[in-house]
Amino acid sequence: MRVASVIATLILGTALVVGVGFYFVHASQALQARIPLDYGEGPLLNQARWLAEGRPIYRADLTDYPYTVANYPPLYPLAVSIVGRLMGFSYATGRVVSALATLACSVGLGFIVFQMTRDRMAAAVTGALFLCFPYVIYWGPLGRVDMLALAFSLWGIWAALRWPDSLAGLGLSLLFLLAAVFTRQSYLLAAPLAVMAHLGIRNRRRAFLFALTLGVGILAGGGILTWLTDGGFLFHTVTANANTFLLSKVVAVEAHAFLLNAPLIVLVLWEWLYYTNPYVNKPWIAIIYLVGGFLSGLTVGKVGSFVNYLLEWTAAMGLLVGIALARWHKEIPKGVYSLLSLTLAAQIPWTLYLGQSLTVQIWMRRALESEMPRLEQMVCSAPGPVLADEMMSLLVVCGREVLLQPYEFKLLATEGKWDQGRVVSDIRAGKFALILISDCPPFSAWVARDRWTPEMWAAIRERYEPVTILAGTTVYRPKETIPKEE
Repeated sequence: MRVASVIATLILGTALVVGVGFYFVHASQALQARIPLDYGEGPLLNQARWLAEGRPIYRADLTDYPYTVANYPPLYPLAVSIVGRLMGFSYATGRVVSALATLACSVGLGFIVFQMTRDRMAAAVTGALFLCFPYVIYWGPLGRVDMLALAFSLWGIWAALRWPDSLAGLGLSLLFLLAAVFTRQSYLLAAPLAVMAHLGIRNRRRAFLFALTLGVGILAGGGILTWLTDGGFLFHTVTANANTFLLSKVVAVEAHAFLLNAPLIVLVLWEWLYYTNPYVNKPWIAIIYLVGGFLSGLTVGKVGSFVNYLLEWTAAMGLLVGIALARWHKEIPKGVYSLLSLTLAAQIPWTLYLGQSLTVQIWMRRALESEMPRLEQMVCSAPGPVLADEMMSLLVVCGREVLLQPYEFKLLATEGKWDQGRVVSDIRAGKFALILISDCPPFSAWVARDRWTPEMWAAIRERYEPVTILAGTTVYRPKETIPKEE
């Protein structure tokens, strides 16, 4: 059994090396890519450029151009703006911040496990396992807010564990959790709830004061930003985010996530059964974090959401299994330990294989890079303003204005929160030199159609004609003959 235990550990180590290696190869490809890798990168890169130029991103008046929405609090675009000042605004500017934040998440998880168990191997396995999840491999290097918010929240948990009886330590935890919320507002639930539960077990009064201070900090910060922007911050981060919720989407995404993480879920359930024993010590901070992460993940049903809503839940499962691994070393028979280690090892090839539809997307987009210089030349030299959906980052790289975020304003128009008449009439008048619509493989024509309102589509077909397809993107320009009005 001892030999079997050693072999199982070696297999687990080999699987982790393969998974982590895959992450670094994938992240390297993302950082080198000279093409947008996600629709959401464009708006955030544009916001970072505006902040670098001293321009407001939470505009209260959306009756005139530019029609842009800043759906998230300001810390991520602020971080990207700092990097942009240092290295310029390119496709990789936001990805650098996200890739570093992903590594900070991995290290933070390892530190949490070590703080709770003093087991170096369990800590290392936890940090490495995080980098092996397809959601992390795919989303980690994208220029999106999620990994920075997750990193702040994990380090907030660690600080509360490291200095639970120190005002300075709790102050540091509070700052990290506030930073997470002001990076992405959905990070208000899981990590703060876990920290408050952990503090409450030791000192209820301290937990109450911590929760009160956190709440006051969020309300004060949000109130100040709302006041400074004449209500723009509240509209952008709350009103414009209140999209339609689809239960069918929750079921579909969660079913895929459960299948993708089946071996890990088996281990979580194994450990959960162990904690039903009332006489064993329970890692409440990890348990509450898992529950909060799962509840937060249910908001994936909101229109426009994707697998990034499941990152906290994924991190929490890895955290609980990492803590369990330290216990398994000491308390369970070698044969059972071997089976559990092999199950954990199986998670990595299982999830990499089933998640390849996500991870292959960067490679598919990189295959289009040879056509990007021609597309860049067309956009950078266009004699007038340009509209784009997936290629919004290209507008920033060319130093052009992003005048419309089509998908966000399509949702606002559908919900009666924005009048699209000005944009539709300008399209009909041919006021845009080019319109870029990414609707050819590897992009989805169905997704592209869903990003513009029916009225915008009708105006484009009426007044514009496709002139070429480059990097999966159809380039439209005004027709030479203006159609006569009937």
